[in-house]
Amino acid sequence: MLFACPAADDFFRSRIDHMIDLRHPLAVLASRMPWQEIEARVAQVFSRRGRAGVAMPDLDLFGEQAPARHRRAPAARD
Repeated sequence: MLFACPAADDFFRSRIDHMIDLRHPLAVLASRMPWQEIEARVAQVFSRRGRAGVAMPDLDLFGEQAPARHRRAPAARD
């Protein structure tokens, strides 16, 4: 192998820490956030709950048939 990139195993898959400036204020803030505490507090709000669905066969949001709007591109002229 003539060239090896230490930042990636694959040319098209760069490591994220090599793409982000870790000195950027948002990156510094993200490293200082108490993510586990935040997740613990909001987990109950975003937990999955079983919800009973109601079938509404008479409700048709698109009408009897969805409108077909097909436009043909104009023919190219030489």
